[in-house]
Amino acid sequence: MRFSIILFAFISLGAQAGPCAPGAQRPCSIELENTLPSGKSYRLEIIEASLPVENSDDDEATGYWGAGGAYPFTYIDTISLVVEKSKFSLPPKTYSDLGQINLAEVKENQYGIVLIVKGGEADDSYYATFVFIDGKVRKRTVRSSLLPDQLWEKTTFRAATD
Repeated sequence: MRFSIILFAFISLGAQAGPCAPGAQRPCSIELENTLPSGKSYRLEIIEASLPVENSDDDEATGYWGAGGAYPFTYIDTISLVVEKSKFSLPPKTYSDLGQINLAEVKENQYGIVLIVKGGEADDSYYATFVFIDGKVRKRTVRSSLLPDQLWEKTTFRAATD
């Protein structure tokens, strides 16, 4: 059974939602609809799913953010971002290693649209930044919230036509 909790909060640079905070019912979803400072409207939906493995301190999971070396209870199953009726391209491989989501924000800068996803708990918390240019994800950076300068990864996406 899937539970969905929705919370809307507005800030000057976009909007954020925090229904998946630690202790919330899992898996959960984040849904946002708002207008960016440029006047562009957007809709963001992030859906969590449960991992089909048992979370155990003995499990050595690699490649998941937000779980401290074990398998997270949940991971991001789907991200859908639509800006001004244009669907932004975000392949599952760019987010499926992010566990235990807590918060999402949509902003814009001089290059394009920026999606920020925060997750994990305490020492295992992280934040992921996705930069979209012309509707396509071009950069993903994930950093540990505790040690952002020591634990991080950055991926730049390019196509043959770039």
